[in-house]
Amino acid sequence: MPGSPSSRRANRRAIIIGGSMSGLFSAAFLRQIGWDVDVYERSSVELVGRGAGITGHPELFETLEASGAGTKDLGVEVPKRVAIDHDGRVTDERPLRQILTSWDRLQRLLRETIDEPRYHLGWNFERVDQDERGVRVQFSGGRVEHADILIGGDGIRSSVRGQMAPDVQPVYAGYYIWRGAPNEADLAPDTLSTIYPLFTFYLPTRQQVITYPIAGFDNDLRAGKRRFNFIWYRVADASKLREMNVDENGVQHEYSVPPPLIRKDLIADMYKDARETLPPALLDALMKIKQPFITPIYDFTAWRSCSAALPWSVMRRRMHDRTWVSGWPRRERTPRLWRSICATTTTSTTH
Repeated sequence: MPGSPSSRRANRRAIIIGGSMSGLFSAAFLRQIGWDVDVYERSSVELVGRGAGITGHPELFETLEASGAGTKDLGVEVPKRVAIDHDGRVTDERPLRQILTSWDRLQRLLRETIDEPRYHLGWNFERVDQDERGVRVQFSGGRVEHADILIGGDGIRSSVRGQMAPDVQPVYAGYYIWRGAPNEADLAPDTLSTIYPLFTFYLPTRQQVITYPIAGFDNDLRAGKRRFNFIWYRVADASKLREMNVDENGVQHEYSVPPPLIRKDLIADMYKDARETLPPALLDALMKIKQPFITPIYDFTAWRSCSAALPWSVMRRRMHDRTWVSGWPRRERTPRLWRSICATTTTSTTH
C-alpha cells in the first residue's frame, strides 16, 4: 500500500506537515538533493491571499535560486529608502535598490517546485511515532503514512511542535502590527507621487510605520494594478493584547483574531490615533485599506538544535532526529541541509 514500509522506494522519503513558507522551502531543498517529499496541508483550499509584503534581501534571492524556485517576476523595485516627519517632509534618505515582494508571490514560486500529486490539501496531522526504521505519521480519518523523516512546518499553532515539545509556547514580544495593503489605484495623487514609489519609514515615539509597493493580486506588476504594503508597529502589554484578542462576537482568541472578526471599536480607536499621529500620505494609505488587520508579534526559542555537520549515517542512529520543527529555512548550499530544516534559532513572527 502507498506509504507503507514494504512499498518504499529506494529514495529517502520526507513528510512535511504544513504547506506554507517553511514547509515549501524545506521540500524544495530536499528535492534538490534527491529526496522524495510529500507536503501535507491541513487547509482544504489553496493558501492564497494569506500575507502582505516581504522585503527582498540578497539572502532571499540566493535561497530562492538554490531551492530551484527562481526569482522571475519577484516583485516591485524601489530606488531608495526615506524617512519622513509628521508633515511628510523627507528627513533622511539612503539609495538602496531593492525588490519588494509578497507572500503570495513567494508561495506561488515555491509551490511550483512541488509536483501536484505531492502536495496534499485537507490532511490534518494527529501524531507521529518514530523508531530506528523511520516515522509513522497519523492523520485524521485514520490515514497513515510512513517516511524516513518528518518535518513540522505548520506555523505558530504547530501540531508537530505540540507533540514533540509541548512546553515550547509562543511568547508575546510586547508589540503588534496594524497592517494591510490598499490598491495603488485607490491612493490619492499626492501619496502616489511622494511615498508610493519608495521604501518609507515614519518613526513616532515607540512606534514605527513602514510602507512600500508590492505586486497586485495574481502578481500583477502593471502600474495602477499594484498594492501598497502598510505596516504600523505599536506597543501594548500582554493584558492589552488579551483584550484586543476578543473578537466582534465576544469570543476570546489565544493568539490573534481573524481579520473579518476584529472589533469595530478597535478599528475606530486605531483610526482616531492615526489622524493624530500619521502624516497625510500615510493616513491616506491607511484609510484606503479595506480590511485592516492585527498581527501580534510572538517569539519562539528552540528547545534543542541539530547540527548541519551530521551525516545521514549518524542521523539515522538518532531516533529523535527523525522529527524536526522548522521556521523559515536558512540558506544552505551543501547537501547536508539539516540547519535549513531544524529549529536551530530563536524566531519571531514578523513581516
